[in-house]
Amino acid sequence: MGETSKNHIHDSVDAKSFSTSSSSRNVDQRSTELFYLLTTHNNAPEGSDEKYKAHVKLNEVMSKRSQVDNNVKHLGELLFGVEKGNEVLHSVRPAGQPLVDNWDCLKSYVKIFEVQCGRLTAYGRKHVRGIANICNAGITSEKMAAMSAQACSS
Repeated sequence: MGETSKNHIHDSVDAKSFSTSSSSRNVDQRSTELFYLLTTHNNAPEGSDEKYKAHVKLNEVMSKRSQVDNNVKHLGELLFGVEKGNEVLHSVRPAGQPLVDNWDCLKSYVKIFEVQCGRLTAYGRKHVRGIANICNAGITSEKMAAMSAQACSS
């Protein structure tokens, strides 16, 4: 199907990896919310409501991201097996080939996933390549729906 991307990261962003010591910082667009919350948390006075609220929200955002990552990973394992699931989801097609052979399939499968697992946020949309790979692998919409429901029910 293609090679596995070495720089297409599908893991939750670790908020602790942000350094807030620099006023000039490049932050991935998907990570701006985390960066904001971490900065708010770090700059708030110790023991303040502001620090507590930022901490709670940061944990909530990280938990939601982790859940999306785990749902997609579980879906890949259900569809392709534990050994091949991750490889298929992260496969990158050779240069010159489109992301997906059938764009209607991709739109449909994203909707199927969202119905079963919840709407994809900006962060969650990083998994669209994996869903495209599911289309490219010839998985039927019935199987996609059933496995999405199973992946997201646990």
